[in-house]
Amino acid sequence: MRLASLKISGFKSFSDKTEVTFPAGITAIVGPNGCGKSNIGDALNWVLGEQSPKILRGKQMADVIFSGTKRRKPLGMAEVTLRFDEAEGLTGADQGTVSISRRLFRSGESDYLINGKRARLKDIQAILEAGHVGARTYATIEQGRIDQILNAKPKERRVLIEDAAGISGYKHKRRLAELKLEATYANLLRVNDIVVEVERQIRSLKRQAGKARRYRALREEIRGQQRVLFGLRARALDAGLTELKRREATAGDAEAEAAAGLSRREVALLEERGSLEEANRLYKETAESLHRLEIAADRAENQIRSCTEKIEEAQQAALLRDGEAKRLAESREERQRHDQERRAELTGFAAQFDQLEHRFQLQQAALADAERRSMEARENLEALRRRQFESTNRAAEQRNHKLTAEEALRRNAAQAARLLEEKESARDDLSRLED
Repeated sequence: MRLASLKISGFKSFSDKTEVTFPAGITAIVGPNGCGKSNIGDALNWVLGEQSPKILRGKQMADVIFSGTKRRKPLGMAEVTLRFDEAEGLTGADQGTVSISRRLFRSGESDYLINGKRARLKDIQAILEAGHVGARTYATIEQGRIDQILNAKPKERRVLIEDAAGISGYKHKRRLAELKLEATYANLLRVNDIVVEVERQIRSLKRQAGKARRYRALREEIRGQQRVLFGLRARALDAGLTELKRREATAGDAEAEAAAGLSRREVALLEERGSLEEANRLYKETAESLHRLEIAADRAENQIRSCTEKIEEAQQAALLRDGEAKRLAESREERQRHDQERRAELTGFAAQFDQLEHRFQLQQAALADAERRSMEARENLEALRRRQFESTNRAAEQRNHKLTAEEALRRNAAQAARLLEEKESARDDLSRLED
């Protein structure tokens, strides 16, 4: 297996894609200090699987990506591809050629490729071991490594010799086999622990199965007893349901009877309300008549006052004019005659007021009778309420009707009180008119 070419892109100082070919014979890379000669060696070690940033002369693996300059921006990926020729017989070789690639992104993700296809680092290490090539082998000796080999201890020198002889690959395989055996032994210990745990769980499950069987037997027994208990409860509930239905029928009859009584009371209340409205109508007529009498009395008083003033004026004029005394006396007699007529009218008004008062007394008696009947209706409604208290939903409606009737009775009582007050006011007006 021979190194054919090295393609570098974005690795350290190689911002552009660069390809270095290695022809047969000796190849030398020359140049001034800082031109990137050592970076090519770092690229070889990196693509061969080096995992230590310190050996690659960096603090962290992301330092191998081109970090940019004043004129160029930093890149986000570094890629190195190594191609080998005369690699017949190796895994992944295509017509004697095999290429190995490694990519690293600034986010930390990395990829390994064999002939452009993704692979594992383990697969690449297997190919390199078959070709006696690796990052830590004698195939790559970076600057300062020769002194370490010359001054190496026998054990370290033995590692290099075994690597050159191809023994290290077998040692690595033996180490892997030993690790697998140790892992298998650890798995056997874990299997034994699992077997012990499973046996313990089986014993626990056996106890639980016994408890479950006893539980099923007890559950069947309890279910049988519950069937008997539920049967007894069903009989008791049926008897209670029959009794409730009988009570419901009795309550329905009582409710129907109470509703009929309430209807009768409502009819009586409507009649009393009609009587009360008739009394109110008569009272309004009486009030209107009284108002007309008051207007007439005011007019009469105004005329009397006017006549008195005119008499006084006539008396004063009699002192000034003797000729007008006779005319004033005649006028006075005429006024007196008019006064007598007005007094006669007032007497007629008084008789009419007595008649109105008599009618008002009759209306008051009717109102007292209506109040008595209202009291009887209230007592009957109270009895109905006690009976309706035992009924169901319609009791609330009957109670609302009772409250409406009581409100009407209270309005009637208030109206009767107002009638009494108006009667007293009419009496005062009559006394004033008589005076």
